Amino acid sequence: MKKLLATTAIASVAFAGASFAEMKISGEIAQTWTSTSYDKASEADHGTSAIGSETNLKFSGSKELDNGMTAGGYIRIEDKGGSLANDSKVFSLNSGNLTVTAGIDHGTTIDGNVVANVGQQVEDVLGVLTQTGTDPATAKAASLTGNDAHDKEHIGVAYKTDMGTFQINYSPDVSQASNAENSTDDAGASATEIVFSGVLGVEGLTVKLGQQETKKEGGVDNGDKKEQMFGIMYNFGQFSVATSHRDYDDGDTSTSSIDGAQSYSVSFAANDQLSVSLELATVEKEGSGAKDEDSQLLGVSYNLGGLGVEAYYGKVENIGNGTSVGDGEVFQLRSVLAF
Repeated sequence: MKKLLATTAIASVAFAGASFAEMKISGEIAQTWTSTSYDKASEADHGTSAIGSETNLKFSGSKELDNGMTAGGYIRIEDKGGSLANDSKVFSLNSGNLTVTAGIDHGTTIDGNVVANVGQQVEDVLGVLTQTGTDPATAKAASLTGNDAHDKEHIGVAYKTDMGTFQINYSPDVSQASNAENSTDDAGASATEIVFSGVLGVEGLTVKLGQQETKKEGGVDNGDKKEQMFGIMYNFGQFSVATSHRDYDDGDTSTSSIDGAQSYSVSFAANDQLSVSLELATVEKEGSGAKDEDSQLLGVSYNLGGLGVEAYYGKVENIGNGTSVGDGEVFQLRSVLAF
């Protein structure tokens, strides 16, 4: 009886806390029309054209605790390609400049370049070009190879200063995107990510640098992976310029792999509504016969206040760093409605 009463009391406290928390609901609907064309030995001038969409719904809440700390969290549900999934989630505890979090796909990470653009990056738009025309984004996988700790169940610790935010992310098991409660799954691979993102006290400056290591027992060269990145952007008036650089080592000398990637970009805001941008990117791959994959992406966006309309034109040379795949082009129209 005493155990039952104690359990009931705990449940009452939990529900009482939830009822007083501030709850917010937000979301967006992205609609695209994408047309591609590419050439390769067996399918010269092959192309595709399709209409696509993505919807996101986010539930977030926070509450100040009795000890002065703030507890918060959110759940973001995504529908992409007809498959409904929990895209990201986070539980956080904050005290002053220190924040501790647990969840998936949240916080500062080396995943994502520092780019002066109007919306999407090279890997987002040109990632639809692949060696077969049907597989998931080869270009995106090449440009952003390391996201083990960020996209898996992980714990994060962030400390905010006037110079920027320092963050450490740790995932004990990178084989599981989302674990059930009381899970004991452990494939033996863990990832640790250290990131700094901030302005360094300089107006108009944005800097991000970090490193991620994924360790696994066994396998060729022990299977350890390491990725390092550095990105910087400077805004002066209506112009912004940026560059990002990545080095990647998969820890396996027996096969070829992505060796590094660079991105250079510039954007111009004509007014509060109209902006244009240009990004140039190169992905380098080690191994015999590999070629550099070079990409160019031109973007134009117009903001109607709550509704954004974007147009992109991009080209890729040596898709997937191959010698027989050839080149490709992408044209995309995209609208994003936020609510």
